[in-house]
This record gives sequence, C-alpha cells and structure tokens, in this order.
Amino acid sequence: MKNSDSQISQAAMAQFAKYGIRKTTMQDVADEAGVSRQTLYNRVPNKDALLQLVARCYFEDIMMRCVDDVSEAVDLSAALDVLIGYFVKEPWQTIHAMPEAGDFEAATDKAIAGEVEKAGAKKMTIVSETITHFYDGYDERKAQDIARFFCATASGVKSEAKSAAELETLCDVMKASLLATLHALREAA
Repeated sequence: MKNSDSQISQAAMAQFAKYGIRKTTMQDVADEAGVSRQTLYNRVPNKDALLQLVARCYFEDIMMRCVDDVSEAVDLSAALDVLIGYFVKEPWQTIHAMPEAGDFEAATDKAIAGEVEKAGAKKMTIVSETITHFYDGYDERKAQDIARFFCATASGVKSEAKSAAELETLCDVMKASLLATLHALREAA
C-alpha cells in the first residue's frame, strides 16, 4: 500500500466518522489528508473509488493486525477472542461510531463489493488456518466449514447487535458455540 493511499484512506475515515459518508466531500478529504484536491482526484477519481481505497486499506490493516495477534494466542479460546475482536467487534464499532451508520452500509454496498469479497476470502483463510494450528491434524475440510460458519455468524452478529452490550453478549454466544462445535466435531472424528 502506497503511503499516500494510507494517508488518503485515514483522512477519508476521519471525515466519514465526523460527517458521515453523504456529507463528506472530496475537498474535505483532501484538506484532512493535506493534499490538493487535484492530487486527490489524480489518485481517486470519484467517491466510489475513494470508498474502494478506504475499504482496501481498512481490510489490509485489520487482516495484518489480526494475523500478528492471533499468532501470539496461547490456545484456541484466546485465538477466537482475537478473531472475534478483529472480525466482529472492531468493524461493528467502526461503523456504529459514524453518523448515519445505516447510510454508510447502504452507500458502500456496491462500491466496495469487490474489496469485501477479497477480504472475506482472506478472513476465511485466517480462521481456517487458526483452527488447524490449534487442532493439529484437524481435517482441513472441516476447518474450512467452521471458517464459513464463523464468517456467517460474524455477519449475523454485526447486523443484529443494536448496542455495544448486545454485541458483547452475541460475541460471547458466538465463541461458546464455536468452541462447542469444534469440540464435538473433534470428538466425533
């Protein structure tokens, strides 16, 4: 990722958090990034391209930090805490901290679909590799199935949680469910 990409992405996120996506202008982002409007337009020709850049930088950052932290986990329970923290809690908190959070999700749906798909595939790989790491010899196919289950559950938790307290409760249930499922599948093998 180019340094200017990161700079522009961080500036855009700051403006989205402050004003919401619809009210943020390209000039707002250029000012926040400390670049001219022309420089911004040379890098991202429109708001959809800006959203794609923001999504790509956000997902790259979250994946990198998650992999680093999950590698330090001492057991599967701790690893699941890391995965849930990065793939459920942090995105939920990021979106819900923005004004007009619902507008953000609706506005970004089409603009960042490709980035979301790439991030989803990477997330599945991280979860699957984490499971096989802690359950040595665990069937790779089952690990991929659990990763799909994790991602589907994460999506549901993020969409259903209406408050931080609900998010915490649903994440606790998600973790307990995953641990019980993994244990049952391992015992059945």
